[in-house]
Amino acid sequence: MSYGSDRLIAQAERGPELSEALENLGRELGAGVGQQVGPLRTDWGPDWADLQCPICDASWVGRIGSLCYWCCKSLANMIQWQREAVLTPPDMELGDKRRPNALLAWGKRLKVQVDAGNITKEEAERVYKRELGRTQ
Repeated sequence: MSYGSDRLIAQAERGPELSEALENLGRELGAGVGQQVGPLRTDWGPDWADLQCPICDASWVGRIGSLCYWCCKSLANMIQWQREAVLTPPDMELGDKRRPNALLAWGKRLKVQVDAGNITKEEAERVYKRELGRTQ
């Protein structure tokens, strides 16, 4: 599955109402589900109550059984950070004898993220070729 982390982060910034994509991410990756900890909040609508997440302890008013917005946003952030980290080449001097192995390992990490749909093949190839061509 492609998570499209940039899009998910933008949707997460809109507030506690989860977008469908962010909700799917949360369900797939195990975000917390709000458990009722207070009375029904009929002033908000039917099936709404004070909820609390068993994973991160966040609390909110929402539909009973809704996913935790804060867990979903954290998962989307984690995917974005993984993306940024893997697109960053190893910080090694050109003459370092460990550099060839470090580049090989980095290439394998890039492939894992391509296969996971977190980065595109073109992005991976671009950053890898740029690092291979670096002379300074």
